[in-house]
Amino acid sequence: GVDARMFVDHEGLGWLEREVELAVFRIAQGCLTNVERHAKGFTRVAVEMVRETDVRSGSDDFVFRVTNDGVPYNGTRGYGIRRMMDRAAAVGGRASIVSTPTGAVVEMRVPSERAFTEQPVNPSALGDVP
Repeated sequence: GVDARMFVDHEGLGWLEREVELAVFRIAQGCLTNVERHAKGFTRVAVEMVRETDVRSGSDDFVFRVTNDGVPYNGTRGYGIRRMMDRAAAVGGRASIVSTPTGAVVEMRVPSERAFTEQPVNPSALGDVP
């Protein structure tokens, strides 16, 4: 009964550095677990990976975002939220969580020069891709 969506801007993104890839995976796990546990009444969750310019700093960033429409975030920073922020910082980025009138948004931003690599770390894992 949940409307779950994922958007990945394949055209705008490059290969993620291995550490950033792992941070995205772990933060996604934490976000989706928190939505299930704490976002009472949620019906929608969206996961997004894009490349954006940060309007405040002007930096070109890789952005990983999870949005839900459950109860607004109450500002409590438990272990899971602190761990997400630590994971983002460990790869040179930053994470934030904000309450909206209709739920919450968790976002990790990593400067593109730190987020992307020229080729996948393990090209053989992709099969016949050159």
